[in-house]
Amino acid sequence: MELEDGTVAGVDLLGKVIPRRDIEDKLSKLVKTSVDGKLVHALVDSGTEITVIKKELVPGISVEGATTIYLKGIFGPAVKCPLVYVPIGLATGGQVNVVHQQVLCALAEVLVEDVLLPPDVLDMLRGARSEENSLAQSSRDLREDSGNLDETEVSSFIWDSARESTGKH
Repeated sequence: MELEDGTVAGVDLLGKVIPRRDIEDKLSKLVKTSVDGKLVHALVDSGTEITVIKKELVPGISVEGATTIYLKGIFGPAVKCPLVYVPIGLATGGQVNVVHQQVLCALAEVLVEDVLLPPDVLDMLRGARSEENSLAQSSRDLREDSGNLDETEVSSFIWDSARESTGKH
């Protein structure tokens, strides 16, 4: 079976053939995210300790006076990157229902993917999404339940509670 681009295997820098299955494993670590309102793919990387984003994705976020961090990859010298908070959310199911969290990120000029995401940040974003879904469900349940109460029952309960608290019967 071929990947969408027709790839059946790849060759690494040492000339070894990389099986298609390994390429698919890498692709399965890509998740759709919304970064400051833009839909992009994030690579979930267990070797990353902080979320790293391509600086060009967030031109509206000021880096003036930002704290900096030095990032060291497996090749090349350490790179100085500003640290800023960026709104990020998982974009499964479309961008309309994205719950954004403010995530501390390093902004890199050059990056292999749009976003490098540590697994713990992915878990946090998944938690925010499921929390939002349960809140939406609770809200729906509340609306359905409140339809069962008669307006006079609510008023009478409030009136009785008020009289009990003031001691006037």
